[in-house]
Amino acid sequence: MLKKYQIQEYKKNGIIKIKKLLKKKDINKILKNINLLFLNELKNKKLIDKKKQVNLLENPKYLDKYRKIYPSEYNNLTLKVMQKFLEVYNIGSTNKILSLVKCLGLKSPAFSTDPLIMLNSKFTNNKQGMGYAPYHQDWRTIQGSLNCLVIWVPLVKILSNMGSIFYLPSTHKKGLFKTKKHSWFETIPLSNSEIAREKKDNLEIGDAFIFSSFLVHRSAINKSNKIRVSLQYRFNDLAEQSYIQRNFPVNYKHAEPKKKIITKNFPKEKDLKSIF
Repeated sequence: MLKKYQIQEYKKNGIIKIKKLLKKKDINKILKNINLLFLNELKNKKLIDKKKQVNLLENPKYLDKYRKIYPSEYNNLTLKVMQKFLEVYNIGSTNKILSLVKCLGLKSPAFSTDPLIMLNSKFTNNKQGMGYAPYHQDWRTIQGSLNCLVIWVPLVKILSNMGSIFYLPSTHKKGLFKTKKHSWFETIPLSNSEIAREKKDNLEIGDAFIFSSFLVHRSAINKSNKIRVSLQYRFNDLAEQSYIQRNFPVNYKHAEPKKKIITKNFPKEKDLKSIF
């Protein structure tokens, strides 16, 4: 449960820091599954010897090579497959997290998007992503309940040159800011005086930022040789009146299947016999 001063801080600044939100064993399981996913794929593509065991998150040169040779496959793993880990959904549905969310005013919390595992490094980011997100408000892409909030958790130690979350306190009270086009998506143009109010707090592994989806924030460029791994949850409130009146809008395509078979001439009868 949150203390009264934490709830007041959230209402005032639009963001609070929670120490040790995730357990180390849960974080290690997620990291292990990420590594196993990519390791199986790189061995399948013969980019790594089948007998070799390597921590790919600590050796990003392998992922960089894979991304350059197989960009669409890399995007499929990072943007789709990796986001479906069961433990990520289980963690986001624990009483601990739901109690925090409810303390901050969400009476009937629900995921607004799939949980997001983010990999950021100078090796693995494409030019469009640029390895960072400029000033933005998450609500612009979510467009859910007005009290929609975000939980952001680093799963690895964030060094000073790896980039983190920078934010402008109390901007969550100022409505939806105007934006302009940007190679990342869109960005909020700000004056120098507004930028001068920017703040940053250091997080340890498993700590979390919880912030309003209207808070203006950015993530800095990862200039290190390491991969910054973070986990993000976004929650809407199914009981928030404007959300109900707007017919619960969902601004993301969800589970829209392709009409064609992805792998040509697969599966055949013999393939199923090997399984059953």
